[in-house]
Amino acid sequence: MLPRWREKFFTIRSKLMLGFGVILFLNLLMGFALLYMFGQVNASYNRLISREVKVMNETQAALVKFEQAALDLRGYMLSGDPNYIMRYQEEMETAQKAIDQLGKSITFPEGKNYFNTLLKAVADFKVYGDGAIVLKRQSLLEADQLAGYRQIEDYLNQGKGTVERVVQAGNAIVLYMEDQLNKGKQHNNEISLQVKRWVIGGMAASVLLGLVIAVLIVNMISTPVRDLTRQAGRIAEGDLTTDKVWVKSKDELQILAKAFNKMTGNLSNILSELREKSSQVASRAQQLTAIIQQTSSGITGSTAVMHQMAATVSQVADNTQNVSRMAESAGGQAREGQTALDNIRLQMEQIIFATRQVGQAINNLNQTSRAVFQIVDLITEIAEQTNLLALNAAIEAARAGQEGMGFAVVAEEVRKLAERSAKAAGEIRVLITAVQEESGKAVSAMDKGVREVETGNRVLAQVGVVLESIIQSVQDVETQIREVAAAS
Repeated sequence: MLPRWREKFFTIRSKLMLGFGVILFLNLLMGFALLYMFGQVNASYNRLISREVKVMNETQAALVKFEQAALDLRGYMLSGDPNYIMRYQEEMETAQKAIDQLGKSITFPEGKNYFNTLLKAVADFKVYGDGAIVLKRQSLLEADQLAGYRQIEDYLNQGKGTVERVVQAGNAIVLYMEDQLNKGKQHNNEISLQVKRWVIGGMAASVLLGLVIAVLIVNMISTPVRDLTRQAGRIAEGDLTTDKVWVKSKDELQILAKAFNKMTGNLSNILSELREKSSQVASRAQQLTAIIQQTSSGITGSTAVMHQMAATVSQVADNTQNVSRMAESAGGQAREGQTALDNIRLQMEQIIFATRQVGQAINNLNQTSRAVFQIVDLITEIAEQTNLLALNAAIEAARAGQEGMGFAVVAEEVRKLAERSAKAAGEIRVLITAVQEESGKAVSAMDKGVREVETGNRVLAQVGVVLESIIQSVQDVETQIREVAAAS
């Protein structure tokens, strides 16, 4: 566990999590934006089919019934056959139901204006038709048939254009809905273009940001570790005159560098003290030899010489104890360095685990993209079925002749919409494929980062071996010094 003052640093694990988190967030944001745009396009097409096309179909159906009713009315006026009256009333009732349904479908203000014009034209035609029927019935009861025909002819001339106004009002609704349909198609094209721009921009930003983060993280970890390894190798060879290792990043590597520099300084001080104390021991040994020689030359001064020798041995013991304490201090510093290395290795393992989790998240995103593929395939299949239905409708309209011309136009528009839906689904498939490829590149970059961190972990293990060797050497020196102290 790191001390409190070290917890304020921005650790390597935090930097890695932040970098990969930014990349993952950007990919998720791009994916959600793509799904949102796709939903907008799909909703727009559904609205076009459920509103514009529906209104066009209902208007065409109402006009067909109305024109059939007008033909039945004209047949009655020419022949006087009551069967025409029955068919006229049935066709008008059916046409009125179609118009009522059309009124429920038209909910927008401009469409209401066109619909009100159609209602007025139909009402005028009903008044015109009722008057014509009454006039025809009166003429059949009169004795002068020629005068009756003239009255009917005058009435028909006065109401000339009534049928055309109804047809024109209905066609105005159809033309307006066709214009709305074209505007909706143009809006969908703009959304598709916007989706392309979002995806291209998001992929470019994700790739660029991933490369920048990968380069920064690799340099941030490999450079300090390489410097520490080089300096540790020189120390292992016995060279303690190495320069200090400076790390600017405020993380575990900076803590390790400071501990390493402190350990190097302490080792240098210990060796200096050892050299100095060794010189003193050699000097005292020479003095002891001289005293022993003086002792052997005569018994008279033996007592004084023995006292002097005891003082010398006591001083040697004191010096040896000082050296022993310094050796213990050096061993403690080396063990602190070993503890710091263990903490770094633990952080490295946590970094590897976090990086693999991010890779798993990106793989999950790829799985989600495959699900979107299935949705796109479903839309493509629906578009193909719609296209087939439109072709069948066009064939049936062609069989109907002039009366099916309106249905043929609607069928053609539906077929175009189906083709456009299939094309948009194909473009979305291409974009999602590109997203999956870029996600694969991001996973490869993270795998490379994991390998670099594992390499750094192995280097730290080598440094730990070197530190253990240094600790063992210091302990050996400490043991020898204690033996000297015990012997003295």
